[in-house]
Amino acid sequence: MPSLEFQQRQVQKQIQTLSQKQIQSLELLSLSTEELKDRIYKAAQENPALIVKDETSSKNQVKTSYRDNYREAARLGSSSAQGQLDSDNFQKALEAKADNRESLKEHLISQLNMMNLPDEKKDLCERLIYNLDDKGFHILSPLSILKSLNHKQTAAFLEQCMELVQSLDPPGICVTNVEESLYVQAKQKNADDLSLFILDGHLDFINPPQPQKALKKIQDFLNKQKALFGHNTASLEKLYKRKFEEEDVEASINLIRSLDPFPTRDYGSRDTVYISPDLYIEPYPQELSESNFQEGLIKGKKNNFSVKLSKDFLPELSLNKDFEKMVDKNSDIKISRQDKKEINDSLKKALNLIDAVNYRKNTVLLAACLLVEKQEEFFIHGPGHLQAFTQRELSKILEVHESTVSRLANEKFLQCHWGLFEMKYFFTNAVSRKGNGEGPSRDNVMFLIKEILSQHSDDKKALSDQKISDLLKEQGVSVARRTVSKYRAELNIKSSYDRKF
Repeated sequence: MPSLEFQQRQVQKQIQTLSQKQIQSLELLSLSTEELKDRIYKAAQENPALIVKDETSSKNQVKTSYRDNYREAARLGSSSAQGQLDSDNFQKALEAKADNRESLKEHLISQLNMMNLPDEKKDLCERLIYNLDDKGFHILSPLSILKSLNHKQTAAFLEQCMELVQSLDPPGICVTNVEESLYVQAKQKNADDLSLFILDGHLDFINPPQPQKALKKIQDFLNKQKALFGHNTASLEKLYKRKFEEEDVEASINLIRSLDPFPTRDYGSRDTVYISPDLYIEPYPQELSESNFQEGLIKGKKNNFSVKLSKDFLPELSLNKDFEKMVDKNSDIKISRQDKKEINDSLKKALNLIDAVNYRKNTVLLAACLLVEKQEEFFIHGPGHLQAFTQRELSKILEVHESTVSRLANEKFLQCHWGLFEMKYFFTNAVSRKGNGEGPSRDNVMFLIKEILSQHSDDKKALSDQKISDLLKEQGVSVARRTVSKYRAELNIKSSYDRKF
């Protein structure tokens, strides 16, 4: 049996160790704006040396969760213990199932986007929609969402916008309660004056829904109003002039029964996630001699652009001045050595966080400027004009690791003329490389496929994927049939067997 020997050797290795400050900088770089804001406020609560100077967004970022846990249970007859258990298990299974239906807000916004509305009216309609709960009722008073400093947004303008939202599908939304929902539905059905009168705060007249008793209640009410106010009640004027019969009341009851007290039941109840842009890309009308990435200015080959970081969500940070005075060498304040050490540690942590936040801002701004410079054609012409550009290529320009770029692009969003896009959207590989290593991007090829199909829409025979591949090759783009099939499917375009062109 060989003997075991222990030997001691000296080996020299070069190992790069990240400091705590570098780790924190990379960690903050990967956070979304909302996550970073939460991290800042948490740090400010834990560290008195960190001061949040400006909370401009707090009043707009209060998250209120509205949940209606009310459940109506109606049981007829008796049930066994096993039957009750099965019923409870079935109910739990239903509640655990994900609700993947289109939400009410998504359904309403999609209809609103198809209308050609002035910006002012569209903006207020959107705010009315986002102020609705899952039942289509107002969360806050509609008057409270008017912009007080905007003289155009009057109560009359609000009424116009509410009527517009109420005209959308489903009928009976953008209201205060069930009774108002029924009233709006009845108006859209051109209901008669009697039905509208009953729904306008007098539903108790048809409880129970018996025409004879309901007619007596209505007549008694009208006679009493007439005795008190005469004919001065404008809202009842038409009713005074008309003589009602039981058949009229029965028709109104049947109409009201046909209305839906819960018109939003067919829409999902999942919460809508609202995405806020981290950066804004806009054309820069002034002349530029050269790009200035620190100021967010890009001199393009055709157009100039400006890149601005969003200032709506992140608070401004600073060090606690009182703490700095305590540890100042020239200060007259007497504190113990232990207290001084603790204050210095707190100031160092606060300063490291401020530096990490500033590093994140500068890196995100620089990366966005490089993306705009590289993807100039996209920002001029829109989707379909992305150039091949990878995260590795950007990491080489920034002289950082590729994983740093990946963290940087994580959950960051850019707002431009063409809409809101995730930063990762602007990174795309070349589909087919040429001799110089360049080639069209995936975005370009998908755009060309749509163009080819559009140009041959009048052909008697639909183009096959192989034929599309051949036509792309004629344009200098070498793409396999399987790749064409994959991109066609991503474009939601059916195969040649299932489409007409």
